[in-house]
Amino acid sequence: MEASDFQEVAASHLPLACTVVGVARSADGSGGWTNTETAKETTVCGLAGGVLQGDISADVAAKLQGRNAYRYRLPIGTSAVVGDRLTVGARTFDLLSLIAAPDATLARGLCAEV
Repeated sequence: MEASDFQEVAASHLPLACTVVGVARSADGSGGWTNTETAKETTVCGLAGGVLQGDISADVAAKLQGRNAYRYRLPIGTSAVVGDRLTVGARTFDLLSLIAAPDATLARGLCAEV
C-alpha cells in the first residue's frame, strides 16, 4: 500500500479532525513543573466512550484517576506518543496508551478528557 492508500482508509474510518499536541515538562526553578504544549500535526481521528474488557492495564487505570476513559483511533504514522494530547474541537484528551499492530492502518489506544 502507498501512503495515499493509508490516508484514504483513515479518512473513511476516522470522522473527526484533531490536533496532536506534544507536552514537554520542565522544572520551573521553584520546585514545580511547567508544561509547554506544541501542536505537532493536524490529522483525522475517531473517539468512542468507554473501555472494553481487557483494554486497560493497572498503569493506565492509575492515570485515569476517576476521569472518563475514551477509546481513540489515529492513522498509522501519526506523530502521537503516550503523554501527548489530542484536541478535538473544544475538547482535549490525554493519551494514556497507544497500540499499533505492524500490519494495521490504524493505531488505537485509551485517552482521558482533561
